[in-house]
Amino acid sequence: MISESIKTFAIPLSLYIVMGAIITRIQLDKTDTHGYRWLQWLQFSLDVLRIALMWPLVLFIEKSQSWLGTSAPSEEISPVKEATQVHI
Repeated sequence: MISESIKTFAIPLSLYIVMGAIITRIQLDKTDTHGYRWLQWLQFSLDVLRIALMWPLVLFIEKSQSWLGTSAPSEEISPVKEATQVHI
């Protein structure tokens, strides 16, 4: 059962991790870590985790909203409204 779950989520999870690593690398490209003290390293590591875990999720949510928005019909005709109209 656990192996089936791993097989199911392996590809999406690996894509999520790779996308998070790429986004993190792009956003923290100009960061100079020379001379960081322990607190600054802790802040930097939290920034890396925050970007790597949250940005792919944000991008996925935005993309899914646009997918749902384009797949919904633009004008719905209500059957009740259509039935109550009188045709002369």
